[in-house]
Amino acid sequence: MTNPSLRLIPDAIDRFGSRVHAVDGHQRGDSTPCAEWTVRDLVNHLVGSDLRARRRRQDG
Repeated sequence: MTNPSLRLIPDAIDRFGSRVHAVDGHQRGDSTPCAEWTVRDLVNHLVGSDLRARRRRQDG
């Protein structure tokens, strides 16, 4: 990782995971500050974006 900001990513992923695991199942349908998105939508978006980025890096 040459960009110093990239060193922050592993810790951010760990903290995000801790917060996601703290959400009760019944809260997944709750709204977020963006009215069109639920908690589930937001988590799926962030996780999906991370998986796509990892796949692109692996594929070169």
